[in-house]
Amino acid sequence: MLKVIFVHAAMSDGFEPADLNRSDITRFESVSDVKQWAVSQDCATQEGQTELFAVMRDWIKVIYDAHTLHYEFRDEALGLITITAE
Repeated sequence: MLKVIFVHAAMSDGFEPADLNRSDITRFESVSDVKQWAVSQDCATQEGQTELFAVMRDWIKVIYDAHTLHYEFRDEALGLITITAE
């Protein structure tokens, strides 16, 4: 069973960005935008910051009953969305 899907929102590591306009995935401009939306939907979140490959990354995870959406921002732009089945 497929448990994790990586959706590149920007050109990265040789991957072309996905066209989020053709999906059900909402594009957010910042961690605070994700958090505001999650609060309006009564969803729990976790957030943090990490450095990977000399790039600082801010992230926020929206927690649903059966899955999570992990939004990663690099240089204040959405770079990667990870969908994980729980």
